Amino acid sequence: ILARIRRAIEIADNHMVNDVQNVSIASIAEALSSDYFSIYYVNVETDRFIEYSASEDYRRLGIETSGKHCVVLGRSNIVGRPVANLLSAKARTGDCTVTICHSRTKDIEQYTRSADIIIAALGIPGFLKAGMVKEGVIVVDVGITRVPADNEKGYRIMGDVDFDSVAPKCSYITPVPGGVGPMTIVSLMKNTLRAYKMSH
Repeated sequence: ILARIRRAIEIADNHMVNDVQNVSIASIAEALSSDYFSIYYVNVETDRFIEYSASEDYRRLGIETSGKHCVVLGRSNIVGRPVANLLSAKARTGDCTVTICHSRTKDIEQYTRSADIIIAALGIPGFLKAGMVKEGVIVVDVGITRVPADNEKGYRIMGDVDFDSVAPKCSYITPVPGGVGPMTIVSLMKNTLRAYKMSH
């Protein structure tokens, strides 16, 4: 039995080293552990995609998250839930009161209008409108969808936020494209290099 347990641990460790996107079962399980976040943010020994998508931006910009109300639009296992955990964790880029909303949430505007921070990751182009947010809100648009357009490509990239109407009310907002995407690429490259160094 002990040999099987050791083997399971070895397999999990291997997944962690090679999983630069943080999407394997072992990585998600670690990411959902509150102890993981406490250790992770104190030591910053490993950089994960989900940290760079939201929390790293807050740290670099000096945005205070403690005590703020954050609404996460979306409940996926690769964005919504991990980001909610990061922001509610007892950590320097956490300590938020987090509300997760999704496509079945009734009267979603009552939650978004009270939010200091909104993470939009529903996958519905232009979902978040100006009337759904308060002045000074911080908006991170994780959505990315191709929508038909009258151009050479026949489409354009659009986020979950109606950028033109929402941006004037924001203290910070990420555009689509050019916002979360480049940070994701940078963190994936950094994680790939780190995984290589850990395995050689």
